[in-house]
Amino acid sequence: MNEVKLTFMSHCTVDPRPEFRDDSLMWSRLLQLAAERWPEWFWTPWAYLWSARCHGARLQNKRGGSLKFSPTIGEVDTWPTRADWEEMRDAYLEPHAKAIAPLLSRVRTEFRKAPVG
Repeated sequence: MNEVKLTFMSHCTVDPRPEFRDDSLMWSRLLQLAAERWPEWFWTPWAYLWSARCHGARLQNKRGGSLKFSPTIGEVDTWPTRADWEEMRDAYLEPHAKAIAPLLSRVRTEFRKAPVG
């Protein structure tokens, strides 16, 4: 069982949306850090981050230097509307914002050149 779990989690730390090249390495690192922090598979911040990325969430620099999530709207396999993104973000990411913030900070430190937006 542990071998299966390790294989699954290793696979799930690779960016599921590598076509978004500008932040793909950052997402892989964020998912890796989240999998280390929350090794359970479901109903964890790791699963919510994975799902957000699968639907096209992007990582962008805030003007103050931290990272923020930004949605991709209306493209193939992304949120149809901003309201859909906000509903997912508010229900699944916001409740874990304090736990996710240090991971974003670490990714930001490791990757200094993210798109500013």
